[in-house]
Amino acid sequence: CSLCVAGDYIHCEEMGDISAFLGTREGTATYAQYLVKPDWLLCPIPDDVSYDMGSLACCGLGPSLGAFDLMNVSAFDTVLITGAGAVGLGAVVNATYRGARVIVVESIPYRTEYARMLGADAVIDPSDPAALQEIRDLTDGRGVDAALDCSGVVAAQRMCVDATRRKGRVAFVGECHESMPLTISPDMIRKGLTLYGS
Repeated sequence: CSLCVAGDYIHCEEMGDISAFLGTREGTATYAQYLVKPDWLLCPIPDDVSYDMGSLACCGLGPSLGAFDLMNVSAFDTVLITGAGAVGLGAVVNATYRGARVIVVESIPYRTEYARMLGADAVIDPSDPAALQEIRDLTDGRGVDAALDCSGVVAAQRMCVDATRRKGRVAFVGECHESMPLTISPDMIRKGLTLYGS
């Protein structure tokens, strides 16, 4: 389809039914040991890159790379990352590589330590009632320039919208099938936010 030709495979409208082709659903889950994909989707990796390291390009580093490209994140930005699982920690790597100042929202202690080790400037506990105010305090009351939700949690997605400055950018990479409350006038028109699904 035109989306695949453009390299936007994740948005393909004509994805084949692998379970119908193979007679099983095995290999269709994203966290399986081995995945089944059409061969034309497979990109060669350089000989000096191991499969373990190359696999990080898919889910560990890929989602935030694409989102930060869409949001034009640079060294001039302060970035909020909600959720410091594998994808969120990859986002910390990508944001610090770009030179951005990084604020992470995460409550699990070992994840908060990894976020700091990978370069996060601040880590905030989302269960703290003052979490949003802490983000504002870290940005002189303005809010972050760009926010990326990696958690797929409605409260974290809402925090991204609330913590982002006027004319800021917000991207969502964490899968969520619940509704997030979004009020057009105060959230979009008055703030002038740009939202990305990535």
